[in-house]
Amino acid sequence: MELRKLVIATGNIKKLKEFERLLAPLGIEVIAQSAFNVPEAPEPHCTFIENALAKARNAAQHTGLPVCVLVIEPG
Repeated sequence: MELRKLVIATGNIKKLKEFERLLAPLGIEVIAQSAFNVPEAPEPHCTFIENALAKARNAAQHTGLPVCVLVIEPG
C-alpha cells in the first residue's frame, strides 16, 4: 500500500503546517482531522503518549486513513 494521504490528529495549525512542509516532497497529502469532523477523543490516560495514541486511534476510526500524532512532552 502506497501512502498518499495522512491524517494529522491535532488542531494545532503550526504542527499541521510543519507536517505539510516535511511530507510534501514525498507526495503525501497532509489532512487535518477537522476536515473529517472527527470528534475530540477523550484523554483519560496518565501520560501524554497514551493520550496521543487515543487521539490517533480515534481519528483513524473516524476517517479510515492512516493517522499521525506528534508527542512532545513538556519539560
